[in-house]
Amino acid sequence: MEPDGSIANGEVFFDSTLLAGSGAPDGMKLDVNGNLYCTGPGGILVLTPEGKHLGTIAPPEQPANLHWGEEDGQTLYITARTSLYRIRLNTRGIRP
Repeated sequence: MEPDGSIANGEVFFDSTLLAGSGAPDGMKLDVNGNLYCTGPGGILVLTPEGKHLGTIAPPEQPANLHWGEEDGQTLYITARTSLYRIRLNTRGIRP
């Protein structure tokens, strides 16, 4: 960061413009392995800490946001335009 608050030496973490589908990265959460889960084109993008796209969780509707839930933090709750979805995963999310 520069003294004036601007960013220096920035780099692109992941470019979602090459993916099919609507939506843009938003609603970001991390799992215990440092993988990033965020809404984006086609669903919930799962990205490694290095920015490699591991895959996409594709609910029936374009997601708007997400959050880890349940006692063990292994359920991902996904909000969309008209519905709330949940999916059980093999990893735990980091929760505040």
